[in-house]
Amino acid sequence: MKSEKGITLVTLVITIVLMFILTFTISVNIKPYEEQRVKTDFEQDIQNLTEEISQLYARTKWVPFLNPYTNTSMLEGIKNVNDNENYYVIDISYLDVTLNYGADFEKIKTKPATEKITDLLDVYIINEQSHTIYYPKGVTYGGRTYYCLPEVYSEIR
Repeated sequence: MKSEKGITLVTLVITIVLMFILTFTISVNIKPYEEQRVKTDFEQDIQNLTEEISQLYARTKWVPFLNPYTNTSMLEGIKNVNDNENYYVIDISYLDVTLNYGADFEKIKTKPATEKITDLLDVYIINEQSHTIYYPKGVTYGGRTYYCLPEVYSEIR
């Protein structure tokens, strides 16, 4: 009999099992870093929007927004104390920003300006009075969901 060279079935199974264990271990260990990246991207978006809107408002006394946004129940308890009841979708087409989130803005651009938005969450909204920016979809990090930057608001009278 001549001896055959090649990979045995046992070697192949052991290799597949080891690859599965490595893949599982890596995916479990990467999850916290992925959550951190999502939160960092979200914070960067809001900081960029805040800076751009502040500069535009300083020059023009105008804030670029579109449709009224009425689904604000997720903001209860975290709203800026200076917010009034009027929230609007930010019209990012007037701003020089690149955002990581906010894909539903493309859907809103085609709606009439008077149509109230209640069903889209992946947008950035702004309060008419305080100019505080919120992200209704929120991002989860460490078991907590964030809708805006964690800030302490003082009431302005």
